Amino acid sequence: MHITIKPLVWSISTGWKALEDLYNVVPGELTVVTEVLNSGKSEWIDALLCNLNRSVGWKFALCSLTTLKNIINVII
Repeated sequence: MHITIKPLVWSISTGWKALEDLYNVVPGELTVVTEVLNSGKSEWIDALLCNLNRSVGWKFALCSLTTLKNIINVII
C-alpha cells in the first residue's frame, strides 16, 4: 500500500471579496502581474501589500523603478 500525503496549502485573502474566487496569496509562490503601461499595476500592488499588512501583519520592501523614473524626471 502506498500513501501519498499532500502538503497543506493555505492562502491569504487579498482583502477584496470580489477577487476571492479568482486569486489568493499563497506563501512561497511567485505571482507576476503584467499589463500595458499606465494601467494601474503599481497602485494595485501597493493596495494589496497594504491589505496584507493589515490582515496578517506582513512587512514589505518595495522598489518600483517606474515610480523612481518619474521622481527622477521631476527632480531633473
